[in-house]
Amino acid sequence: MGKRRGASTGIDVGTESVKLVRLESQNGTPRVTHWGAEPRPEGDSPRETMAEALRALLRRLDLSARHLGEVATAVGGARCVVRQVTVPDLSEADLRKSLPFEARKHLPLENMTDPCLDFQILGPEALPEGQKGRAVLLAAAPRGERNDLLGALAECDIDPDVVDIHPLPAVNAVLAVRGPLDRAVGVLDLGAASRNLAVVYPGGELYTRRLEVAGEANGELTQALVRHLGDTLRFLNTRHRERTLEELFVCGGHAAQTDLVEALALGLGITVLASDPFGEATFSGDAPSSPERATLVSAAGLAHRGDDV
Repeated sequence: MGKRRGASTGIDVGTESVKLVRLESQNGTPRVTHWGAEPRPEGDSPRETMAEALRALLRRLDLSARHLGEVATAVGGARCVVRQVTVPDLSEADLRKSLPFEARKHLPLENMTDPCLDFQILGPEALPEGQKGRAVLLAAAPRGERNDLLGALAECDIDPDVVDIHPLPAVNAVLAVRGPLDRAVGVLDLGAASRNLAVVYPGGELYTRRLEVAGEANGELTQALVRHLGDTLRFLNTRHRERTLEELFVCGGHAAQTDLVEALALGLGITVLASDPFGEATFSGDAPSSPERATLVSAAGLAHRGDDV
């Protein structure tokens, strides 16, 4: 039996849990039919712990692979990287041929053995002012980590239609709900193992940075985030004098900490909001709480990737 038409599912496999959001389109409005998260068990094999958690989640949600529709997932982690760069004005075919050279020129691949590389050509409006060439998103992930993810899904009879890279799913979730941009918007993903900042500008220009900030959600972490984010925002606001960042959406497990969101707003002097990835969507059953919504942002963003039916 083929995949369920009219449905799309995002599967976000994190270091501590697996999250899933399934959407159906109802008169142009997304309807959330299933959502949930399942902790990953302890174990030495990442592939097995991913698969075990995903199987448990599918059982609990009473879902089978054939009912998921279009499936999107994403690879992430400390060694994955995505960055917008400017490359020569090459055709897509020529850029594909030169991808290893361009990736090693623009991405920190020194400690990544056998990287899995990909790219996406952006529109001319995403090209930074004063630069010539093509604006391109370059992405790299360790092939072994990508294969572990795909292997875990395969053990659950799932063959994903899209394999994205973090933090792009969180950006997709925010933009899907917020709509067209009239100003720069930041997305801060505070995951269990990594903290990522993405800033997207009207026209599609994208800036990403991994924040080397460790610790749990406490005063020390908040102070470190304010310091690192403050430095980054000053750099960006100097580079884009007429497009300063005034709005930051926070997602991930730590976004549920109300005091952290408020402290970031006070420390940075900008609007900071806990991200809600569902907007006007309806729910077939119980709706997630605000803390649960914060942890489901990337899964919802992945589901939106396939929500074009």
